[in-house]
Amino acid sequence: MRFYFLSKNMKQELEKAYEPQKYEDDIYATWEESGFFNPDNLKAKGKPFVISMPPPNATGILHLGHASALAYEDLMIRYHRLKGRKALWVPGTDHAAIATQTKVEKILAKEGSSREELGREKFLARVRDYVAGSQDTIRNQTRKMGSSCDWSRERYTFDKGLSQAVSEAFVRMYNDGLIERDYRIVNWCPRCASTLADDEVEYEEQDAKLYYIKYGPFTIATTRPETKLADTGVAVHPSDKKYKKYIGQTLDIDLAGHNIKVKVFSDKAVDPKFGSGAVGVTPAHSAVDFEFAQKNGLEIIKLIGEDGKLLSSGGKYKGMDTLSARKVFVKDLEAADQIVKVEDYKNNLSICYRCDTPIEPLTSEQWFVRVNKKIPGRNKTLKQLATQTVKSGEIKILPDRFAKTYYHWMDNLHDWCISRQIWWGHRIPVWYKKSDTDIKLTLFRHTQSEANALKVGAGHKDYKLTEKGVEQAKKIAGEINPDDFDIIFSSDLSRAKQTAEILFPGKKIISDKRLREVDFGDMTDKSSLMINKYRAKGFPNGETYQDVRDRVQLFLDDISSKYKNKKIAVVSHSGVWKVFEIIFNGADFTEEFLSTHAALGAKEYDLDKKSEEIYVGHDKPKGKGWIQDEDTLDTWFSSALWTFSTLGWPIKNKIGFNKSLVEKVKNGEKTITHRLSEKELSVGETCIVENTQTKKSFGFIRITEVKKIKMKDLDLSEPGQGEYKSIEEFRKRIAKYYPDMDVTINSDLWVYRYIYSKKSDLDTFHPTTVMETGYDIIFFWVARMILMTEYLLDQKPFETVYLHGMIRDKAGKKMSKSLGNGIDPIEMSQKFGTDALRLSLIIGSAPGSDLKLYEEKIAGYRNFVNKLWNISRFIFSSVDKPKSIKTEPKAKTLADKWILSEFNNLAKEVDVDLAEFRFSAAGEKLYDFTWNKLADWYLEISKIEKNKDQILLYILERLLILWHPFTPFVTELLWQQFDTKEMLMVKSWPKTGKVDKKSLENFSDLQKLVIKIRNLKAENKIPPKDLPNCYLESKIFSKEDLAVVAQLSRVTLVDSLPKAKSFTIGKTKGKINLVKELSDKERSDLEKYIKATEAKLNNKNFTDNAPPQVVADTKKRLTEAKNKLK
Repeated sequence: MRFYFLSKNMKQELEKAYEPQKYEDDIYATWEESGFFNPDNLKAKGKPFVISMPPPNATGILHLGHASALAYEDLMIRYHRLKGRKALWVPGTDHAAIATQTKVEKILAKEGSSREELGREKFLARVRDYVAGSQDTIRNQTRKMGSSCDWSRERYTFDKGLSQAVSEAFVRMYNDGLIERDYRIVNWCPRCASTLADDEVEYEEQDAKLYYIKYGPFTIATTRPETKLADTGVAVHPSDKKYKKYIGQTLDIDLAGHNIKVKVFSDKAVDPKFGSGAVGVTPAHSAVDFEFAQKNGLEIIKLIGEDGKLLSSGGKYKGMDTLSARKVFVKDLEAADQIVKVEDYKNNLSICYRCDTPIEPLTSEQWFVRVNKKIPGRNKTLKQLATQTVKSGEIKILPDRFAKTYYHWMDNLHDWCISRQIWWGHRIPVWYKKSDTDIKLTLFRHTQSEANALKVGAGHKDYKLTEKGVEQAKKIAGEINPDDFDIIFSSDLSRAKQTAEILFPGKKIISDKRLREVDFGDMTDKSSLMINKYRAKGFPNGETYQDVRDRVQLFLDDISSKYKNKKIAVVSHSGVWKVFEIIFNGADFTEEFLSTHAALGAKEYDLDKKSEEIYVGHDKPKGKGWIQDEDTLDTWFSSALWTFSTLGWPIKNKIGFNKSLVEKVKNGEKTITHRLSEKELSVGETCIVENTQTKKSFGFIRITEVKKIKMKDLDLSEPGQGEYKSIEEFRKRIAKYYPDMDVTINSDLWVYRYIYSKKSDLDTFHPTTVMETGYDIIFFWVARMILMTEYLLDQKPFETVYLHGMIRDKAGKKMSKSLGNGIDPIEMSQKFGTDALRLSLIIGSAPGSDLKLYEEKIAGYRNFVNKLWNISRFIFSSVDKPKSIKTEPKAKTLADKWILSEFNNLAKEVDVDLAEFRFSAAGEKLYDFTWNKLADWYLEISKIEKNKDQILLYILERLLILWHPFTPFVTELLWQQFDTKEMLMVKSWPKTGKVDKKSLENFSDLQKLVIKIRNLKAENKIPPKDLPNCYLESKIFSKEDLAVVAQLSRVTLVDSLPKAKSFTIGKTKGKINLVKELSDKERSDLEKYIKATEAKLNNKNFTDNAPPQVVADTKKRLTEAKNKLK
């Protein structure tokens, strides 16, 4: 290992005060140049400790929240590095799609331009330039905080490798049916002109109006009367008797001249106590109403466009924004006498988390991650995977109260809308092509099976046809001409295959599992009556009809690209017929429709109606006419891959040729000599040796050190077994086990191949150890990381989630630009030093709790850092050449035993606290030991007892190590005063010695004794510099100990003191003279006062004529003066 030193000007006599501005930049540069931020350069052999830095948005500068995260994370990394673990902290930045695009659009607006005016490519180039500048700022600010992250592994969510990871994740999820494009209700921000995920919507309580409107035979209550223009249903509770007669009817409703048709239906979700108990249903603009429409087959009429204005479906209100339309429509309703009443109402307004614009729920075709669909081959949904990982204890959330919040969010998680209508982001890896396909599909349902005869659901269970079923199939066969069909497909289940063989005798029949009946799961072999209850919601441990739709759609996509202009017959099941009706004829997933059964006979469909081919992949498909999807992916999609995409996923164990290795063969000795360059080979690399003349491989050499390797050292067990029969076999096996191995080098009769068999970063460092982040993004980010990592890697992304709180001002208010109460962390760092800022962010904090921060607090910790500096300065000044003390010095006095025991106790407790994430507790204990125990007590005693150099150096050396994770700059600088060639950041955590409990108890009594005497002096107004007589008698303290007490408490020890104030501390008794000694002047003044007062009292004229109280007070003062004189 190479050792690095701080520059010479740092190893000099310490100045009276620590000035961080002079040193911090140089110290950080030295750390970075050392290479020790990279765990590959450490001696550490312990288990890796890994943190993926939450990537700040590449939109500007770091704020206090980032500074807080950096302080915590660096503390953990430095602590575990000192503990001998391979500590890796991966830094990076996030492209922050909407946030970054919005920033650049604002810049363009100031320039009088827009992204539309620039065009997509020029706009993206402008964004890239902006991001590059921001990234430089963020890197510098991150360095300023002392962050010991591995810059050689820095990542950006738009890096080539990470972009490939995003595409890979999308493709895999699409192929598994976990991503689909669908027409659904979404959260739409008119200002951002993009969709938002559910958890990107914030809520703001507002004063609103609740309008009661005459609505045919009903009165409905709504806060958004304008949306009633697109109602297609009325929902009532099934137990509401007053509306029972209307259920099932379709009514014509006149709303101030605007006519709508609504279907009345019942649903238990309706609250009969809200309003009149009847609810107008607007499927296109309410998530709840959209679900009502899906279940009840309601028409979906889009009323509000992406610009927030009403469409032509709004009639005369077309072109108005929603608020304007509301005002006009309400006036029209009032004129038509259809407003029953208006009430004041509090409701939560949905707003965009980025720009605070009110959200419009509207229908749109978007891409979704299906969190409730079972993953093929795993029988669990994404939601179940992410929940189980935390519930099982594989991932611990700190503080644990947030686990409940996590479960609540997971329980209510809906499909995640991942497409965004913006330009800056990962473009969706989907291409479309107008299809010239003209495929004629004819669907045949299998004839009667044994299950049909029994009137039970077969699902995936393999039943055969009955005799009646065979006859039915023969009858259909007589009605068709098999030669009319080019291709015949069939479900792989027997009842469908038998039917196909009868319909198309002698024809090739292609079996396809995707054409199977819906899997009834636990309802297999149950009656239709029982099965019908589950048709709309899905079968327990089986499938939903959406699952069937997905696999049938994949089938249709396949045949549309392979069998253009063909006539295709499909023999399948009733469930597949239902899905065909949904896909081709717009049928809905209602219980009523799903409970129907397909009739026998041919049903024709034209695949040309689906006039668009879709390709999902990493790169544009070959051929003309392919156009990529214009939309980009939600930022959180790429961020969800952060812990593993930054470590190389999906590329694992990449093998390459090591050009830095020079080899030479000495045929006579049959050896290979290695001469290594500066970058040495890693242990575990492999050299393959073969003879080109005999076509035989001699095997593998596993490199363990730089030496001559003899042929007897060859390992013939990997990757094949034994020697190879031919060079061809050798090459095949190498290609199999090391497909990425690079070139071959020939030298005379020998061939060498050098390959990396070293584990990849992904193997070594994943799962990561800790995810430290703010509690406010547990839903945005943490949950999605768990979900995606479990799915893609079948691993947890991290072991522990440590959540920090928000930073607030002195009054507890949230910091913001508008309030003007924000604090710039870099400005504070420059003013008070980074170490002081870090301490102010850590000490006094608790996981998941908000922290108050203000300039006076940071200044206070600046004072403490200076205190540590002065303690060190005092200790270093007492010796010529401060040397490292290897072993604990021998304690000669009670104070020695006490301070060594206190330090050993401290080191153990801080170790445990840091390991268990009690960072504030560890900092508080270090603070107390440093200022109170070491500085206020032991250093003062060292001035009395002398010869404490060894103990002071021993403690200081180790104390700097303990403080290093908290205050890296000042400790590294002070460390350089020792006669050492190593940097503090790569030292080992100190081993602790024994704790002498008896000495701790005795010294505690000594402290109490000193404090008692000091308090007695203060209470009696004896100046601290005065040394009153004191007598001490102790069963535990030696004369030397009592001498220390005397000097610390500023008293003069005497052998006896008959008349004095008595006190007892433990097993020590004492007396102290609390009468203040008079100076000559004070004595002279008292004597004069006494003489004058006595003369006054002897004067009969005074005693006879003065008021009695005055005479009494004069006598009292005389007595007090005489007592003082004694």
